[in-house]
Amino acid sequence: MSSEWNFADVWETVAQAVPDRLAQLHGGHGLSWRDFDGHANGIARALLRQRCMRQDKVALYLHNGPEYLQSAFGCMKAGLVPVNTNYRYQQDELHYLWDNADAAAVIFHGTFTETVGAIRGRCGKVRVWIHVDDGSMACPDWALPFEEACAPLHEQVMPDWGRSGDDLILIYTGGTTGRPRGVMWRQHDLYVASNTTADPAHADLDHVRKRVASQWEQGIAPPVGLPAAPLMHGTAFVFASTILNRAGTVVTLTRTPFDVEELLGAIQDTPVTDLCIVGDAFCRPMVDALDAAPDRWNIARLKAVSSSGMMWSDSSKQRLLQHAPRAMLIDFLNSSEASGMGRSISSRDKASQSARFTLGQNAFVIDAEGRPVAPGSGVAGRIAVRGRVPKLPQPI
Repeated sequence: MSSEWNFADVWETVAQAVPDRLAQLHGGHGLSWRDFDGHANGIARALLRQRCMRQDKVALYLHNGPEYLQSAFGCMKAGLVPVNTNYRYQQDELHYLWDNADAAAVIFHGTFTETVGAIRGRCGKVRVWIHVDDGSMACPDWALPFEEACAPLHEQVMPDWGRSGDDLILIYTGGTTGRPRGVMWRQHDLYVASNTTADPAHADLDHVRKRVASQWEQGIAPPVGLPAAPLMHGTAFVFASTILNRAGTVVTLTRTPFDVEELLGAIQDTPVTDLCIVGDAFCRPMVDALDAAPDRWNIARLKAVSSSGMMWSDSSKQRLLQHAPRAMLIDFLNSSEASGMGRSISSRDKASQSARFTLGQNAFVIDAEGRPVAPGSGVAGRIAVRGRVPKLPQPI
């Protein structure tokens, strides 16, 4: 066993420890950790049978839903690399992303069948197309049906080459500063950088088993996390991964685009404890709806609301705390390329000022020449992070 963390190893361990606990909840339909693991085994087997090789890239062209995390888990089980795909991209953008990523396989929802069919002739590197039936379009003859190719399998799948902390997760940026770029995170580094479980710095699956078993024996309820943003965004995917690392349940919304009434209903009707949003783009519609109909939804169960990637204003935070008085609001200063730059925490008893963050343990400021800036010197600079950071691309 590797001394470095691998997400598939951790999630398999959780599935063995608490097989009957819910891992996924989507549109009122729940899936146990046993079945979550079984579906991922089926996906891993299907991809390996299609001759995917070590660290081949698998693009996930999917809306939120059970298939997204199952596919990512299956990729990691097989020693392959899940690649997020922005489902709002047009044909040329999709071709660029999959070509740039060297995607060998694409898993796509049926609603995207026509788009995929129009560009697949240009995607010569893609050898396998897997169609997820969402009731919109039937599986074409050039694709494999997800339900058949990835039937559940309760025998663990391990590729001939094994797994390691060097296995990658590829997170493509949105391209707001140019073309999308693939940020290559080693699984071990991303696990440690996003560690919310106080696990050791080196992989210890016995520690994971004991942690999960101890919570179960003590009756400690696991977290129930809802990523409000699409899982194809790094913020939502990393959040969902941390919930699974904690042996929790990930709740996904069924509607696209974002529907604030569905979100508030899901928080009320399922035992959501942890919510992930993206700043005021999500918080303002939430508090507007809550203020307009204060007796319609009860979200007081929320324990934590986290945000990253966009400004989260003081006024929105304070309005949200009126409806979720026990929640801790965590405003992260992060990016796809750097985790742990800073954070700001607000609660009903302690307010923080927007856009002012406490630097993370490994964060510091550098000047234009890359030299550290002394605190209090008044010199403007850029925030940088030491330690666990993504891999640099290798020169061609």
